[in-house]
Parts: sequence; C-alpha cells; structure tokens
Amino acid sequence: MSKFLLIISSLVITLIYSFSIHPFEVPDENAHFSSLIFLDNQGRMPTILDQDNLTLEELETEKIFGIVEHQNKYSYHPEFRMEYSSDTVGLYEEKIKSFNTESNRTTYDTYQAATYPALYYWITLPFYNLVKSSDILTRLYISRLSSVILTVLLVFTSYHIGNLVFKSKKYGYTLAVMTLFFPMTTYIGAGVNSDNLHNLLFSSATLLALKLIKDGWSHNLSLLIGTVIGLDLITKPQGYILIPIIALAVVIRWQWGEWRSILSSLFYLLTPIFLLAGWQELPKLILGNSTVGVTSYTARVVEHGGLENFKIFFSGYLRTHLTEMIVWYWGVFKWFGVILPRPLWWIGTRLIGLSVIGLTIKFYQDFRSRRLSGETHFVIFALGANLIYIAALGWFDWQFYQEYGRSLGLQPRYYMPLLISQLALILMGLMSLSWNETAKEWIRRGVIFFFLGLQLTSFYVQLKSYYDLVPVSTLINQISQYKPWFAKGSWWYLWFPLYFAGIITTFITVIKSEHKK
Repeated sequence: MSKFLLIISSLVITLIYSFSIHPFEVPDENAHFSSLIFLDNQGRMPTILDQDNLTLEELETEKIFGIVEHQNKYSYHPEFRMEYSSDTVGLYEEKIKSFNTESNRTTYDTYQAATYPALYYWITLPFYNLVKSSDILTRLYISRLSSVILTVLLVFTSYHIGNLVFKSKKYGYTLAVMTLFFPMTTYIGAGVNSDNLHNLLFSSATLLALKLIKDGWSHNLSLLIGTVIGLDLITKPQGYILIPIIALAVVIRWQWGEWRSILSSLFYLLTPIFLLAGWQELPKLILGNSTVGVTSYTARVVEHGGLENFKIFFSGYLRTHLTEMIVWYWGVFKWFGVILPRPLWWIGTRLIGLSVIGLTIKFYQDFRSRRLSGETHFVIFALGANLIYIAALGWFDWQFYQEYGRSLGLQPRYYMPLLISQLALILMGLMSLSWNETAKEWIRRGVIFFFLGLQLTSFYVQLKSYYDLVPVSTLINQISQYKPWFAKGSWWYLWFPLYFAGIITTFITVIKSEHKK
C-alpha cells in the first residue's frame, strides 16, 4: 500500500507542479516542443541541416511571452513577468489561439528546435496527438504529461535504489521522498524536456550497476543493462557516459574466477545496444561529424585551444562550480532568475559537508575492520560514477570552448542523471554520524523535514515570481491565464488542495515507514 501511495502522491505533486508553471518556462522547453512539432509534421527529427525548424505559430507565441532566442526578456530582466488581465483569460490568449492555422503550424521561420535523438519525442507524441487540433497552449500542457509520468517512474526507481543500498524499505522510502521533494526534480519533471527520460534511464542503469556489484553478472542482467544503455543512446548523446560507469561497476565487483562469465555476458550486453542504437551511432563513429568543415573547425581549435586557453577555461569552470553551482544545485528557476532563499541552500551545503565527514568515518571503520561493507562499495561506485560524469561534461565543454571560444554554460540540472546516487551519499553520510538507532532515526526525520521545506519553498517562490499570491481570487485569475481549460478558474480550488494532500500523504508514508525493515 505504501508503494501505491508513493506513486499516486508523486503523480499528483508533479502534475499540479506542471499546471502551475507558465508556458515555456522549464529549461529549453520551447526548443524541445519545437522538435516535437517538427516530428509530428515531418515524421522525423530536425537536424542541423534544417536551417528553419521553428513554426510560425510557436515563434509568434514566444514573442508574446518574451522568450525568443537572443531576445529573451528574462535574461535581461529577471523580475519580468507577463501583464495579467483581471479575469482568467490572458490579455493575449485569444491572439495566441488565432495563430493556430494550418499555414502557421507547417511553415518554419528560424532555427531553434533541439536536435537530440528521437526516443523521448516519440514517447511524448501520443500525448501531443490527443489534442493535435487544439491551440498551442493545450498541446503543450498535455505533452507535459509524458514528463510527469517519467518523473513518477524516477521516484519509484529511487525507492528501489534506496532499498538495495541500505537493505531497508524504510530508507528506500526516505530516498524516494528526498528525490521527489528535491526542487529540481519536480521543476524539470513539469515540462517538455528529454532530460526526463535521460534521467530515468541513467538512474535505472545505476540500479542495475548496483545489482551487478552485489550479485555479479548474469545473462538477464546483461540484457537489461544493454537495453538501458541502448535506449539512453537514442535519447541523449550523454548515454555514452554509461559505458565507463558500468565498467567501474565491473571493476568493483571483479573476482578472478568470474572472467569467463563476464566474457560470455558481453554478448548479451552488446546485442541490445547494437539493435537499439547501432543504426544511429555506427555511422557517426565510422564517418565522424560530416556536417562540420574540417578546415574551419581546425582553425577555430587552433585559435581557442592550447594550454593557456585551457587554464582560462578551467579557472572559469572551477569558479562556476564553487559559486553559482553550489547555490543552483538546490533549485534555480525561471530562466535562472529565481533561486531558493539563502538559509535553505546554506543548510543544504552544510549537510553535504557533514555527510562527507560521516562517509570518512565509515571508510575509517571499514579500514580498521579490514573489510569493505556493501555500503562502502556503493560509496566507491557512486563517487566514481559522479567523477566520471563531471569529467565527461567538462571534456565536452572544453571541446565547445575550443571551437567557439566560450563555455557552453553548464547547469546543475546536467548532473541530475546521477541525482539519486548523490542524495543516497548525503543520506548515508549523515546516518554514519549517529551513535545509536535513536539518533539515526532523528537524523532521518531531520533530513525528511529539510527536503519537505525545500519542496514547499520552491513551490512558493515560483508561484510568487509569476503571480500575486493575495488575495486568493487574484492568484486564481493570474495562474489560470495562458493555460488550458483544466488549469483555469475553479479547477484550482481542486488542484491546490490536491497538491498539499499529496505532500502530506507522502510525508506520512515516509514517517510511518519507521518500522519497516
């Protein structure tokens, strides 16, 4: 029953989160939605050879919202927000609906659409087609349902990781709630963005890697790992990072007597990768990127590469991680214009520091006993996997810097594929500071309360950034504008109570899990 309540609560919380956020306000949602429309129109994903891939309908809508690329009003005025009318219909809502013509939906004007692999968009397309003839706002919010469902599956995966790592349902529920209440989970999960599928697949691979470390190779496990890697490769290019991460799990698990089993399992691992992603990836690996002129690319690398440029790049990379990223990790919204109040991210960073102390103590205890526990194996794997991911993103950013002379601009959401492992490390480190079971339970409850505060505060600051919160009638009018019929007017007298009911249900579920082994 607890699992069912967790799933339902996760669905309700993320769904209402998606209803509340203004159109195209989740990171890169406008570009991902452009790709979805292009796929529906053309039957294929856009490529860099498609000079124009943004429909006139979406372009004109973006102009009204002030989010046209290179003209984004939020980038220059973080406090910018739409002008609202006095009722539930936005000042420009009917005008946006008037853009919904056959010509505007099939004519392209400029380059914007995301050119990622197609899997996420094929998964989302059935939701889009449910209201295919409707205005762009209705199509957007219905398309968000795909990401909402993927987020629920992510939370459920988190439960299984926690149950496996801590060998306890109680800590499985705790880790699941930490994942759900983490502000960036519900924020990214609320919008059209292929990150949601990538995050789920990467987390699933983490779970399978932990099973590999615990139980060793099997043909079924190899098939599952290969399938997940193959699916991720046709979701995001970052799927390649799973290969060294799985290799790390093999090294941790390594026993000389198992090498024959490993070799025989490789066939079962590689086959689904080849079948799912070979058609897409093999031409790239054989031919390289044929769309980039070799001469011009080489010239740019010569101009922006070299040791001195790398020093400049690395110092900026390090400075970003030690300043903005520490704050943004806990929650950054609305085109980087809204962050959580200082006390919350200040406490969050201190909890990470305390968890490092706890993990150090745990390593010392294992060293004294001359045996590595299962939890320590997880710590080694999780730290190694995160270092691999950070290094891979850093390498990609350096390649971008060499070509264009500037950083791509890394964001904390890029590290969310390994979010569950990060939260598990925090939880394990804090638990290692306890001196008895009573202290451990109080620490666990403290962590739950903190993440509850993160979720409620993130919901509040986002609402406040878009809408006037008092009186309630004004909030209802403003939050209803530029939304489909199911997120307008009186519906919010249902959605708001349901959101808080989901929060309370989740909280009670995880607290009551105290007695579950």
